[in-house]
Amino acid sequence: MSRSSVLVGLISIAVGTALGYVSVDRLPGQNSFYDPKYIITLLVLALYALYFRLAGTAAWRGARASKLCIFNL
Repeated sequence: MSRSSVLVGLISIAVGTALGYVSVDRLPGQNSFYDPKYIITLLVLALYALYFRLAGTAAWRGARASKLCIFNL
């Protein structure tokens, strides 16, 4: 159940981030792609992708994977 929840969250964050980049690009004025919100969102996206990749291996099942998933919240 945890892996399926992470997959839904991973897809949602990826789509939301992509749409955010598209909408920021269309706004007039000074735009910064190095805004802390974007950096943290990309970091969370990378950590969820890492969790999804590692949760399938035998060494990362159980407590280790759960700790990484909880850290992402």
